[in-house]
Amino acid sequence: MKTTLLIATYNWPEALKLVLESIFRQTVLPDEIVIADDGSGPETKALIDAMRNRSPIPITHVWHEDDGFRLTVIRNKAVAASKGDYILQIDGDCILPTHYVEDHINMAKPGYYAGGKRIRIKEEWTKKTFERGKLYLPYFGSLFQPKGIKKFARLHRIPFLMKPYSWLRSRSKRPHRGIIGCSMDFWKEDFIKVNGYDETFIGWGHEDAELLARLYSSGLKKCVIHLGGFVYHLEHKSRALDSEQFRKLERHLQESIEKKRVWAENGVDKYL
Repeated sequence: MKTTLLIATYNWPEALKLVLESIFRQTVLPDEIVIADDGSGPETKALIDAMRNRSPIPITHVWHEDDGFRLTVIRNKAVAASKGDYILQIDGDCILPTHYVEDHINMAKPGYYAGGKRIRIKEEWTKKTFERGKLYLPYFGSLFQPKGIKKFARLHRIPFLMKPYSWLRSRSKRPHRGIIGCSMDFWKEDFIKVNGYDETFIGWGHEDAELLARLYSSGLKKCVIHLGGFVYHLEHKSRALDSEQFRKLERHLQESIEKKRVWAENGVDKYL
């Protein structure tokens, strides 16, 4: 099985540098890195070129012009350009612990899509991370909640319990609950069978959930990875959730679930 680590990014090269460095330190490396760049400026390209020279694995930079939030489009293009059988999808603001790729490969199973949890690093410690050039975790290993970290209960890796506990916790029939796009895995073959991301989703919100709903309707099952395989999500300004565009996308998601849609009419096939 060949693996592709797909990273979505947009004009935050400082974060992308930390993410790439965390990939280079993995206990098990992916076979390639594909960066899905939604129109970043020259600073991001320069960073990728510099990191490519240091990378132990190939890095492919898939870019298109900046024309608003078109994450579905650039991710479809990136998957089409990938060579792996199994796609590990993350965001360019998610630093990986050293066993991330190993954990997700170990959880890969035909007939399933999967995803890990995220640990949100609050603003104060995100700033310290950039100042130090590496992830800053206060009071790491404490039994108490570090004040800079949200969802600290997820900060545990127990390899021998990972599989049984994850399968037990993944019995929910809600296809898009528990998995988000910043840590999501799928077989490339399954992605193509549902025609990838629906490019009707232009603007922020629900594009990942809608893809998962169609994967589920196609006959796949869900696996939410617990006790490992998490990401450290750097804090940044959140997008507004009360716009008419967001509500429109939410309605489209609900329609896909209710009608058990499988195929995206406007999807990845045009790039294959």
